[in-house]
Amino acid sequence: MPRKERERRYIAEYMMQQFPKGGWQLNVELGPIPKEYVDRYGLGKAAALFRPTRPRVDAVLWTPGAYYLIEAKLRDIKAGIGDLSYYKGMAPKTPDLPFYDGQPFVCQLVVPWMIEWIRDAAEAAGCEVTICSCTYLYICQSKTTLFFSSSVSLTSPRIISGESFV
Repeated sequence: MPRKERERRYIAEYMMQQFPKGGWQLNVELGPIPKEYVDRYGLGKAAALFRPTRPRVDAVLWTPGAYYLIEAKLRDIKAGIGDLSYYKGMAPKTPDLPFYDGQPFVCQLVVPWMIEWIRDAAEAAGCEVTICSCTYLYICQSKTTLFFSSSVSLTSPRIISGESFV
């Protein structure tokens, strides 16, 4: 499975676990839309025209006190910190941000593991870091271990059957 799809499943499971009541959206486009296109076609059609060129944050969460820009990374966590810094600059210029009412932006990086330099870099960039070990990751790890390990036979009780996560 391509890495992007893994990260999308990871962020979807994280959002459903942490915020089951809703108030969030996945794969949200950020950035300005040229005013002349908005005037000519309206915001919805202009946004659709520029959809391929606009960056996307993995998820947004809106609360009365803050608007969270959430990025999930399974690998290359350092890039996630840079992405969030970029998204934080683009978000105020986004005219079609869902349910945005002027709340302050908070950047949150969701990762499966943490080492000290990542936490320090995220703090320096003004990002919160959340560690999430979702069910989806455990199933992927188990199936990868089964696939690559010579010590596990096909009759091993560690085989996960009947699960539709992967």
